[in-house]
Amino acid sequence: MLHYLEAASRNGESSLSTEELKGWAADLRAHVTSLLDNATSPGRRAGLLHATAYLSLRIDMDAIEQHAGRPAPPAEPHHHTAPDDLPDIEIPHWLPLVDIDHAMISLLELVELLPRAPLFPIGSLAQYFDMITPALFDHPLYPSVRSGLDEATSRQAGEASTASRCRKRAMALHKSSKRLAALRELHEAKVSWWHGDTVRHSVLAMLYIAHIYSELMLPQAAKKYALAAGYAALHAHDQRMRDLAPAAVFAAACYDHQAGAWLSALTLTRVAILLQNNFAPDPWDLDRHDALGVTIIHAAVTKAASRHRPELVEPVSQLLADAALTEEVEEVLAMDRSFLEWDEAAFRIHSEKELTGAPFGDAAPVRVFSFGVLGQRWRVQCRNEPAVVTAAEEFCAAAQIVLAELTAGDPVLLNSTIEVEIELSDAAAQPADLVQPLPDNTCARWKVYLPAEHTQSSHDPDLELLATLVVILHRSSLLSWDEFKAVMDTAGRLGLMSKLAVAADYRTTMAYFTRSQQDPAVNVPAAPLGEPSKFPIHEAAELTAPTAVGPGYSCDKALEAIRARYQSCAAVTRYTLPHAMADATIRTLCQRLLDEGRPEWIVLMTLANLVMNYRIRLSRKPPMTASHGQWQTIATEEMRREEQASDPSPPMTEIAETFEMHLRLVTATIARFWGLEINQDTPDFDALEALLKTRYAYWDDDIEHRSYFIHLQAS
Repeated sequence: MLHYLEAASRNGESSLSTEELKGWAADLRAHVTSLLDNATSPGRRAGLLHATAYLSLRIDMDAIEQHAGRPAPPAEPHHHTAPDDLPDIEIPHWLPLVDIDHAMISLLELVELLPRAPLFPIGSLAQYFDMITPALFDHPLYPSVRSGLDEATSRQAGEASTASRCRKRAMALHKSSKRLAALRELHEAKVSWWHGDTVRHSVLAMLYIAHIYSELMLPQAAKKYALAAGYAALHAHDQRMRDLAPAAVFAAACYDHQAGAWLSALTLTRVAILLQNNFAPDPWDLDRHDALGVTIIHAAVTKAASRHRPELVEPVSQLLADAALTEEVEEVLAMDRSFLEWDEAAFRIHSEKELTGAPFGDAAPVRVFSFGVLGQRWRVQCRNEPAVVTAAEEFCAAAQIVLAELTAGDPVLLNSTIEVEIELSDAAAQPADLVQPLPDNTCARWKVYLPAEHTQSSHDPDLELLATLVVILHRSSLLSWDEFKAVMDTAGRLGLMSKLAVAADYRTTMAYFTRSQQDPAVNVPAAPLGEPSKFPIHEAAELTAPTAVGPGYSCDKALEAIRARYQSCAAVTRYTLPHAMADATIRTLCQRLLDEGRPEWIVLMTLANLVMNYRIRLSRKPPMTASHGQWQTIATEEMRREEQASDPSPPMTEIAETFEMHLRLVTATIARFWGLEINQDTPDFDALEALLKTRYAYWDDDIEHRSYFIHLQAS
């Protein structure tokens, strides 16, 4: 009744004032709250919690009117709407509700109570909750309430009902640009629908998942899911599912095109056309089959671009002829000749904005796959041989899926470049270490050996890939092994393996759709339209590195430590500092470091560490055979001792030559101060410093102090 009266009042159809209605709403909430105080029966209490949650989840019309630039929500219906027949609309994420905190607390108690109130009808509340998901998603209690409602509806209506609600939430979240949240809902729907009567829905969820991965610029993950969807559609007992197979393979070809693998895209297009002719109704009706239209446009672009690589003109033409697309492509190019007018530079400019790899990258002798997640820039390369390329794509797909899942946690990854070289090895000649780090202080470089083929005796290939990725990712993380394992365990509890393993492994699906195809482009080498190893790496907004305060950080702790560092470092460099500042080279060096934005304590601490290490080395104590603890004790004593005039100071040339190295060691020291661990044998110090600056206020924290370098400004 309150809902209807509010709508009537705001539409000028009631003499009731807004203030009267506000008073009634407050009285009603107070009344329900008082009833809750005496409700002991689970069913009775559940009903009251249901009511108070609905009261708090009403749209706050006053806030709407104050929300400049936003359209008003649709007026509430004047006719009666049954609770289980709510209008199929979605609430925008920005829409204000009366009291989300109070509602979520009530809902949390309600879902915890539901197992003891089996007869309580949950359907209408769950439906309304799904409708307003975008407005509730960011609330800290959302995951708990959502899971509780899902469990309740699953108990009452089975997993199919839960999957349907997951998909509905996913669509609402996707429309609100919350693509990672939508992905997680779809992954759950895919699993819940994976039953005989609902497999079709699971395959459709897989295609939706592939589409979102593509939007996130993760084309290998997208291709994995598209091929798995096609494989599942063709292997299902229900032959009516066959019509989904061509759409799945068209999608896979589209994701190859996105990755710059334009020849591979045409090869899959040929398979998709064959499936289209066999299983799709009205197979050449472009109004009915959007994927076919997109594929023809991509094929026309590929045909036009091949003009800039004469050696590819004939193979591309042959692939188009085999796919029966020659006439359609010529028609497109005749209607829009702009593609034919683009020079090579134009193709490069457009591809660098929209693709993840250089066009015709699959014609180069070395294949390169690039993607960006969590601030990391991944480049995976391998020999351009079909078996090796398939293994490399399988590796990239797994890496993309795992990294997308880790955005929900905080693995504290360095924002560095990860370069991986893929090789194949057979079981009889496997190297001792299948994952080998290669020394490099500018990036994390790896050589990874993958099995040449998956045999019947092989373990789960997706699990094996996960183990490989865990090694690489932990080395790039600043967490201890136990802390990193906890992050991975959390991802595991949220279904990581079910997201990696879908229908069939990647090599199986690739072999299924390509094994009988004789590709005319094989062994036709050509230079891509652009340099694959330098192609821009795109990172979707949702996948960027975290900027929140890092684990363990405390401003008070930082300032207290900085105060102590000024005191001890000034004492350690009491005589060396003025001597060093008299040297023009060192003075210029320090000035540059300060001008770049570093606080004085970092520069002073660097000099102090340099002086301390010089004295320890000069004294030859402790011996090189000493334990780490002995070295730590000596170093601590040196840092606490005030420099005397008679103490030896390092030569100015040594200070100038080693200052940058000691600056990096200070960065490592600060990382350890915050409980972080450097897991790389050859650390990427630039990436380490960047993370400390972003998440640990490395260059921002400072205290009031007398300037130790004031004469630099004066000079």
